[in-house]
Amino acid sequence: DGKYKIKLVVDNGIMEFFVNDDNALSASLAMDESPYNISLLSDYTCSFSNVHINKLRSYADCEF
Repeated sequence: DGKYKIKLVVDNGIMEFFVNDDNALSASLAMDESPYNISLLSDYTCSFSNVHINKLRSYADCEF
């Protein structure tokens, strides 16, 4: 149907990019705790819907 579910997770300098819940790319980033920008771009005609941005819970706040 030409629709893809895309998820991008960034945590402590590690980025994981998922397409339809399959890991497509992992990378180490040169980022610190400074604020950063997020952009959604396409080289082709497309639409973005149901876009959510959430901060991950810190490891210290997790209960095991």
